[in-house]
Amino acid sequence: MKETKTKKIDEVLRVGKENAIDWQTLAAMIGVKDRRTLYKTIETERKAGVLILSDGKGGYYIPDIKNDKDIAEIEHFIKKFSAMAKNIFGDLKGARQALKAAEAEQALKSMEQAIKNITQETESL
Repeated sequence: MKETKTKKIDEVLRVGKENAIDWQTLAAMIGVKDRRTLYKTIETERKAGVLILSDGKGGYYIPDIKNDKDIAEIEHFIKKFSAMAKNIFGDLKGARQALKAAEAEQALKSMEQAIKNITQETESL
C-alpha cells in the first residue's frame, strides 16, 4: 500500500498577498483531498506559529513583513480572529451560567436527600 506524504503548507506557500494560492491548488500541493482537511491543516500550522493569511478570495499566502499592505493584512487578521474569539467566549457565558445553575440544583437535591435521610434515621430511634 502506497503511503502519501503530505507537505507542510509553509513549504509551498509563497510570500505576499499578490502570490496567494487558491485553496484547491494548495490542497493538491500538500496532498490533501478536501477543503475541510486543508482548513484543519492550516489551523494546525497556525497554532504551531506559522502565519498563514487568506486573501479573502479563497487564496492563502505568507505575508511579506516588509510590505505595508501585508502588515495591514496582519493587523486585520489579528482584529478578525480576536473578534471571533470574543464572540466564542461570549457564547460560553450562557453555557457556564447554565452549568452553575445545574450544579447548584444538584447540590440542593443532594442536601435535601441528606436531610430526609437524617430525619428518617432520627424518627426511627
